[in-house]
Amino acid sequence: MVVPMTPTPHDALFKRTFGDPLNAAGELRSILPPALVERLDFGALRVESGTFVDEELSQRHADLLYQVPCRAGGDALVYLLFEHQSTPDPLMPFRLLRYMLRIWDRWLAAHPGARRLPLLIPAVLYHGAESWSVPVAFEDLVDLPPDLAAEVGPFVPHFRCVVDDLSGLTDADLRPRSLTAVTRLVLVALRDARTAPDFIDRLAGWTDALRAVWASPDGMAAVEALIRYTLQVAASAGGPEKLQQILERVMGAEGREVVVTIAEQLMEQGIEQGIEQGIEQGIEIGLVRGQRAMLRDLMEARFGALTPAAAARVEAATVDQLAAWRAAFFVAPTLEALLDVEA
Repeated sequence: MVVPMTPTPHDALFKRTFGDPLNAAGELRSILPPALVERLDFGALRVESGTFVDEELSQRHADLLYQVPCRAGGDALVYLLFEHQSTPDPLMPFRLLRYMLRIWDRWLAAHPGARRLPLLIPAVLYHGAESWSVPVAFEDLVDLPPDLAAEVGPFVPHFRCVVDDLSGLTDADLRPRSLTAVTRLVLVALRDARTAPDFIDRLAGWTDALRAVWASPDGMAAVEALIRYTLQVAASAGGPEKLQQILERVMGAEGREVVVTIAEQLMEQGIEQGIEQGIEQGIEIGLVRGQRAMLRDLMEARFGALTPAAAARVEAATVDQLAAWRAAFFVAPTLEALLDVEA
């Protein structure tokens, strides 16, 4: 039974936060080269639709593409990849190159007469447990003999990615950034919620940012997203109760109710998912048991009573093995020959 991929809590928070142009603009201003920042009009930043991530990596990578007008004319593209594994991907520049080519392919399809490509800056937002220690430049991945570097180096693609490594940033590093309050809180949560046992206690030191988020136009939804993420991944003990106390100080009784409501919703979702998974597993188990019983009856009808060893093999058979025995049932001369048929 195929189960559709669902976004991880990390991806959901990433997409919600940085899918907002105002939040994205603050993050990009903080991580891109200052000279480039001066030439871009972040007030007109636009979030492009779609994803460029390989399907098999969709549970460890999420991405967003931004189009930002250049003040002198034209547009620049900034591709932000969210890497949320505990260790950095050692082939990240290679994966980025593949995604960049897909972005340029789509751009050319939309601009068939173009003869030049737009500037495309690849950036990675990383919040793993280990600091980023793998290459950020593509050429560092290529096994290039040192004595040939000067001669063949020009044939190797040269680019590097910007890495915002949250694991190496302190609160003091984050506070001066020109970020929205919600972006600052989200970066703190992505950095600490999974690994810091005292994360929720430390969140009390960010009440000024919580108040600013709550007072913003989309404040309640932003706070709810942050609380939902915290309750899903936080390593802190007594999470709901501590969050209630913090948010009650910030938002009064309404803040306490927000935490209670989300905690109840997550509990109900967990129960429903458990029931659904149990039903699916039960159906699958029942079907396999039925196939075994039917095949055992057919074997006994044709070959006589099964020996304990033969019966045990049927009970331990996989779905593929049962299918192989069914296909060979009428051509196998003996029970031993049938049981020797491999899946």
